[in-house]
Amino acid sequence: MALAFPLTIDPGGTVMSPGVDTNLFIWTLGWNAHALLHRPTALFEANTFFPFHDSLAFSENLIGSSLIAAPIIWLGGGSVLAMNLVALSSIPLSALGGFLLARELDASPHAALVAGAVFGFAPPRFFRLDQIHLTTVHWIPFALAFAHAYLKRGRARDLRLALAFFTLQALCSGHGAVFLSVALVALLLYQGAAGSLPAIDRVIRDVGFVGVALLLPAAALLLPYHRVQEEMGLRRGLADFRIVSWQSFLASPSHIHRWLVDRLIPEQHVLGLAGAFLFPGIVPLLLAAIALLPRRTESPIQSGRHWSRTFKTAVTAILEIVAILATSIGIYLFFAGPVRWRIDDVVLLSVRDPLRVWIIAIGSALGRVILVRRIPFSPAVRRREAVALVRRFQSAAHNQSTAFYAMLIVLCVWLSSPPPFGLWPYVYWLPGFDFIRAPSRFMILGVLGLAMLAACGFDRLTRRMPHPKRALCVAVVCIALVAEFSATPLGLTGDTGQIPAVDWWLASKPGALVVAEAPVDPRVSERDLQQSIYMRHSMAHWHRTVHGYSGVHPPLTEGIYEHLTRFPDTETIRALQSVGVTTVVVHLEAYPPAERTEIANRIAAQPALQLEHSEGDGRVYALAPGTPNP
Repeated sequence: MALAFPLTIDPGGTVMSPGVDTNLFIWTLGWNAHALLHRPTALFEANTFFPFHDSLAFSENLIGSSLIAAPIIWLGGGSVLAMNLVALSSIPLSALGGFLLARELDASPHAALVAGAVFGFAPPRFFRLDQIHLTTVHWIPFALAFAHAYLKRGRARDLRLALAFFTLQALCSGHGAVFLSVALVALLLYQGAAGSLPAIDRVIRDVGFVGVALLLPAAALLLPYHRVQEEMGLRRGLADFRIVSWQSFLASPSHIHRWLVDRLIPEQHVLGLAGAFLFPGIVPLLLAAIALLPRRTESPIQSGRHWSRTFKTAVTAILEIVAILATSIGIYLFFAGPVRWRIDDVVLLSVRDPLRVWIIAIGSALGRVILVRRIPFSPAVRRREAVALVRRFQSAAHNQSTAFYAMLIVLCVWLSSPPPFGLWPYVYWLPGFDFIRAPSRFMILGVLGLAMLAACGFDRLTRRMPHPKRALCVAVVCIALVAEFSATPLGLTGDTGQIPAVDWWLASKPGALVVAEAPVDPRVSERDLQQSIYMRHSMAHWHRTVHGYSGVHPPLTEGIYEHLTRFPDTETIRALQSVGVTTVVVHLEAYPPAERTEIANRIAAQPALQLEHSEGDGRVYALAPGTPNP
């Protein structure tokens, strides 16, 4: 935990990133702790975004993390302490999961320690500590470990444990559930290509009623999210996603990485342009490279012949694809004219000159004809060559799992890459993917794959060493990893989310109140932070409130905010009455000093507002019901 210093010594009074997301996480954990005691059957009916329902489903629900956070809050520890302890607990759990998965993949205990260190502390995962929904991905390696165990040994218990850990991951993080789903689907496809999948009837039998029951909590989570998506018409376009730059793959906040970048490339050209920290570290990359070195299982001449044919097979496949695509585009251009393929505001393909397209089509076709005698143009031959290529890659790697995790890393890098080479513009519409606002987050899963390769590389380096030397080597490597990943001390800020006394007073008010707070900043860019602060205010009383922050911005809520920027005019009073607001909390200290007297006088002139409580610069007003429309 030294890498998380000084968060480890003051988790109750500091936060890593003050702002909207931190306020949201604090409120979410606080709401879950409150609802689990008082309204467990209406957990998703959170108190924010009134009059909407299921508002907990407007963002990550963090229910799984609340299993740790709720007891802390119930014992008086507070939501800030609970949030930070959840984040800190993800470090050893991630390391333990990486260790367990590596052991299941036949890594030695020493190599598994390396895998745990990489997944626990590598920058793309570790420096998500301030994002609870991204740091709590620690159940992914546990689920994958038992999935591998089931495919290897066929025990029903392993399959059910994999399902149990899938549910735990879905409860902790929707992002983590998507990452895990991608890894599991990729594993099934890979095993299917290798011809080692169990029969489907056997899998169904092994899942059984116990497995279905274990999956039910994860399935139940889909219902409120589906309702919210359908009722509010939530559909993200490609322009809504956050695509990072290529510099992000070189960016890291660790001291050593920043020092190297500063010596090799001007720092502003990397960190100044990066949108995320995606560089996984030098030591893990070196160990992974060693893992992927081919083994000497045949003579150099035989190996050269095999790899020569493999190369020719790959070249012919590429030529065929290019020829078909270029011909198709050329025909389309002939009939339809220039093409500009775009999704929302993102241009994926722009072709204006058909001559260039036909030159590419003819050139690739000629190249394919030249190789037709060596690699015949036949689907059956192509299939045999593809299977042989997969099997050769598997035999060249240390084991089959090494090949799989190498492919998984490539997939994650491809998903994370920006246009025009990134995969994301072509798959963002898949179920669950619209939950991932920043596809660069798939590199968290990529780091897990890298950890497995690093373990394999360590074993290859030290397999002939006696036990004492291996123990010394693992100590040296782990120390090198910790030194390379260190960004200690972490930059922390004291938590300033103090709840005003007037909001605490509302906790003594009986009945079901609906609260609005003023002022609301007329600058749209400042509203998210302000609304997240008002969410934390509501933690004092847990009455319904029109305020809220998430990735969702309902038009009705935005309209209420627009009205509150002009509070207390008559139109605003009517708008609040129309949605059912019963109580208005006014924070006079948030207005410019020169305007406070005028605001107080204007409020006093509104007959629908009756002062109920005054404390400091805070005021609580009861709002009379509006006159119903005839």
